[in-house]
Amino acid sequence: MSKTTRFGVLAAGAVAVMMAGTYPLGAQEAKPSPKAESSGRPGPSERRSADTSRRVPPFFAQLGLTPEQKEEIYTIRRKHQEKIDALNKQLGDLQSQMLNECETVLDDTQKQMLETRRNSKKPTTKARASAATGKDSVASGKESSKSK
Repeated sequence: MSKTTRFGVLAAGAVAVMMAGTYPLGAQEAKPSPKAESSGRPGPSERRSADTSRRVPPFFAQLGLTPEQKEEIYTIRRKHQEKIDALNKQLGDLQSQMLNECETVLDDTQKQMLETRRNSKKPTTKARASAATGKDSVASGKESSKSK
C-alpha cells in the first residue's frame, strides 16, 4: 500500500470516528418535561428573580442543613435584606445627589457635551433595533452585490 493510500484510509477513519463521536451530543439537548410544565412551579429564570432571602449563604448548602435550619437562615437573611435594601436606596440617592452637585460646577457648553456623551453611551432600544436591521441589510447588500 502506498503512503498516499494509507493516508487517505487513515484520514477517512479519523473523520468517521469524529462523526460517530458527535452523534450522542444531540441526545443531550434539554427538553422540558411535561411534568415540569404542568406542575405550576416557576421556571429557572423565574426562580432566579425570586426573593434573595430564600437562599442560603455560599457553601451552606453543602453542610446538610435541616429544613428547620434553612428556615431560620431565611428569616435572618430576610430581616437583614430589608436593611440592606434601604441602605442601597440611600446610597443610590447620595450618589445621585453628589453627581447633581458636580454638574453645577460645569458651564453650559460642558453640560451640553456631558449630555451628548451620556446619550451616545446609552443607545435607545429604537437605535439598537435599527442598528441591528441596518447590519442585516448591509450584509445582505454585500451578498447581493457579489452575486451580480
